[in-house]
Amino acid sequence: MTEEWVLYALVSSDKNWHDGQLSMTFPRLAERSIECSFFPLHLKQSMLRRLQEDWEAFCSIMAQGLDDETGPAPGETFTNLPRRSEHFVGRDTELGQLLNAAMPGAALLVAGIHGQGGIGKTELALEFAFRLNRRITWFVRAATNLKADLCSLAVRLKLAHKYADEDYKLARLNAYMETSSDWALVLDNVGDEMPPIPLSDAARQQGLIVVTARYTSLHGLPRFILEPFTEDEAVQLILTITGHHDHDANVAAREIATIFHCFPLALGHVAAHIKETGVDLRRFLSDVERLPPNKKFQLTGPDQDKYGKSMDQVIRLIFSRFDTGSQDILLSMSYLDPDFIQRSVIEDMALVQGTAKHVDSILEKLRHQSLIIPVNCHEQGSIPHASHHNGDPARHTTTTATGT
Repeated sequence: MTEEWVLYALVSSDKNWHDGQLSMTFPRLAERSIECSFFPLHLKQSMLRRLQEDWEAFCSIMAQGLDDETGPAPGETFTNLPRRSEHFVGRDTELGQLLNAAMPGAALLVAGIHGQGGIGKTELALEFAFRLNRRITWFVRAATNLKADLCSLAVRLKLAHKYADEDYKLARLNAYMETSSDWALVLDNVGDEMPPIPLSDAARQQGLIVVTARYTSLHGLPRFILEPFTEDEAVQLILTITGHHDHDANVAAREIATIFHCFPLALGHVAAHIKETGVDLRRFLSDVERLPPNKKFQLTGPDQDKYGKSMDQVIRLIFSRFDTGSQDILLSMSYLDPDFIQRSVIEDMALVQGTAKHVDSILEKLRHQSLIIPVNCHEQGSIPHASHHNGDPARHTTTTATGT
């Protein structure tokens, strides 16, 4: 427990006092509250000492420990979206349909973006959210943290204290969203069933909710089902990221697109790898041909796991050029597999590995390989995180995962 939490608890218990303010005439009551609390002894002693030394300063600190509940300022914008992709290509049809359906007066309230892992669902949802440009745009990790992420939005909007209970935060958020239409939620990586969204029907009628999910069993949603890129889109992505635009590069890019079955995630990794290492596209094709086969992906025909084979080849190629420090950090992040990994966790891992002084360069290398995405955390009290790239990533970290 932190001192701030203790102070908050005391002030909260003071809500029934005159004017809701801590009375300067009752220091003994505050002392008694601390003495009877369940907080650790050393913390009690610290708080009592501070209280006895300067009562007014003690009360002032307590007041500072509280977030206000004034609500958002007029015109203020709120978003926790990951960094916008610099190389978004393709999906013109789906993006146009989404934007048209979300125009003022349109009936779109919830949209579902579906497709297998690595097909670009999250990328499309995020690009749509950026272009929509609503005053409040919030990215929600639907599979694991739906309620928690909505509660963090309530705190960011100054609708509730960060120590308030979950039900109170959600109630305040509902009340606000029922009267405001300039908001959008991106519910990323929903499972085979839509989780209960803790928003009232009245609130849902005001804003827009975009859902990404592998499965199409979510009933009642306008559906946008994504397929792999066309060959032209795949080539455009490779050339845009690598910066190679000559004829030979174009021909090689088409061969690469074919080898990796035009999967956006795999091609994004490939292109970032080519750009970072400086290898030309033809040399990269030679590296792919020299890779020993993985028996796991020997099937052909309709049962062939094309996506799995593509990602297996990409990861093995990239790992072959990494030093041990980068490999260990990336493997550890994959093992932890959270939506967000705090930078402090990565620094602790690097300290154990003896690579602490190289954390910045390692993370930069992983970022350039399109394996992690730096994300600035906007919620009060949070610090930068890192998130890694997997099949259906939730995209946040010092690093965060990229593209689904």
